[in-house]
Formats: sequence, structure tokens, C-alpha cells
Amino acid sequence: TGCETLPKSIESARGTFQGCENLKKTPSFFQCSSLKIITDCFSGCTSLEQSDPLPVSVMEADGAFEDCIKLTKAPDMTKTNALSSINAIFKGCTSLVDAPVIPDSVLDMSEAFLGDSNIYTASAFPESVEDISSAYADCISLEKAASIPASVINCDSCYSILFSLNEFSFLGYCKIHGNRTLFADLF
Repeated sequence: TGCETLPKSIESARGTFQGCENLKKTPSFFQCSSLKIITDCFSGCTSLEQSDPLPVSVMEADGAFEDCIKLTKAPDMTKTNALSSINAIFKGCTSLVDAPVIPDSVLDMSEAFLGDSNIYTASAFPESVEDISSAYADCISLEKAASIPASVINCDSCYSILFSLNEFSFLGYCKIHGNRTLFADLF
């Protein structure tokens, strides 16, 4: 049996189940209306196959499902209204087939799908996203890339090491940010 639900009162679950190699399903946590941080919560749960949707209140989910190699479907993130950071959220989820819908509130998604070798189509980037560096790097099956919005400040190596890319369009403009090269190593 184990932990089937999380208390509604929790605000942070940073690293709570990190490395639990035998965990196959996340505890029910959608009802946790105060939960703001799930960074690394299920990272390294190599047997994880199923997840509850992310709670409405989650703001930070960096590395939350990193290296969950048996996860074939990403949890629903569309109900969140304050989620701003999903860096490395699904990094190394090599069984993930579809990239999920990314909420409009997300600003940072560096390495979000890095190394997810079975994703064929990139999700649309939120219109206000700023960092998409290495977001789909090493996604060797990716055939269709998402357009890069004008809000992006950093897209370094966003689509690097792609073998199958068939479609890409750039619907933005180069935004100057200090003296940095903003679109270096895009592909």
C-alpha cells in the first residue's frame, strides 16, 4: 500500500519521493491546494508509470519527474495557474511519447524534455516563456519543433542533436539581452 495521498496542508514536497525506485504511481496530491513546490519530488523514481495531475497552486516543478524512465504520459499541468518554473521537469523520461501542454504561466523551462528520445512533436511554448535552453536537446525522434515566441531571452541548444526534425518555424525576433548571444547553438 504505502503513501496513497498527501495531506492537503503541505506547501512543499521538494525531493519527498526522490529515488524511490519501486514507486509505480504518485500519491494523490491534486487536492493539495497549498502545495507550491514539487521540485525533485519524484526524480529518479525509475518505476513510476502514472501521476496525479499537478495541483492548481504549484509554482515550481523543476526536476519533478526527472529520470522517470517508465513514465509514458506526463501529468496534466493545465489546471495550474501559477506554475512558472519547470526546468528539467521531464528530463530523461525516455518512455514519454507526447510532450504535455505547457501552461501559459511558465517562464523557465530549460532542459524540460532533454533526452526524451520518444517525443515526436514539441509542445507549443507559452507566449511569455523566457528560457527554453536545451528544452528539447537530444530528443532524437523529434520531427516537429514548436515556434519560438518573441519573449524568449535564452534558447541556447534548444533543439540540438536532432536527427528527425522535419518542420520548424521562427515566429519571433532576436531580443538583445546584455552582450550575450541569444540564439547560439539553436540546432
